[in-house]
Amino acid sequence: KLVDIKTPRIPSFEEKRADIENLLRQQQSQRKFAEMAETFTNMVYEQSDSLAPVVEKFKLKLQTATGITREQSPALLVFPESDAIAQQPNDRVERQLVVRVVALARETGSDAPEVIADRLLVAAHAALFANLNLGGLCLGIQELDCEWDVEDADATAAAIPARYQVTYRTR
Repeated sequence: KLVDIKTPRIPSFEEKRADIENLLRQQQSQRKFAEMAETFTNMVYEQSDSLAPVVEKFKLKLQTATGITREQSPALLVFPESDAIAQQPNDRVERQLVVRVVALARETGSDAPEVIADRLLVAAHAALFANLNLGGLCLGIQELDCEWDVEDADATAAAIPARYQVTYRTR
């Protein structure tokens, strides 16, 4: 038998305003990131003989990488591996960027190189996963794999690579 009817409380627009504004800002930043990433990728691909147009458009500082010396160890190296279309729902394109992060360390007097490299990679992993959508710039991050590689040449060094997949959307 029915005893009472209760109408659920619907929050006012003012009560939800901050949530709506945050959601809209997040969507705008995702859109902007996707547009800029697509423009960047297209410019690099179409003008592969020079990075000058990309540097100028995005106001970047072009730097030349050289070998990493013993004094620059430990180092965290980041390499984009691939950027592929995962699916195309409606007018959006969901993409998956695979990034390789390598923690590189040489032996010091107190710690083995693999210990130093492991600490560096753990710190990078923690920073990366502290915000799973990178402040609204992507849909998510996933660790793909991690492997160990200790080399013994003139000085012991360790390189610990890890691969991450960043999923994002473009128009």
